[in-house]
Amino acid sequence: MAARDLWLRDRYGEPREQLPHGLVVTASGGDDVEGRYRHVTAPGGRDGWVDPSYLRPVC
Repeated sequence: MAARDLWLRDRYGEPREQLPHGLVVTASGGDDVEGRYRHVTAPGGRDGWVDPSYLRPVC
């Protein structure tokens, strides 16, 4: 999946880091209980939660 200017958030939904446009992230878990965020891993092993509406598949 590729990121499109989204925030990597902590498990409480607080923004930690803005990911640059086009950064490839890996889905590393499922959605949160409410279905608002998806768990991903960014390059360098950084992980967190993102809004899945900002993700698109990488072919």
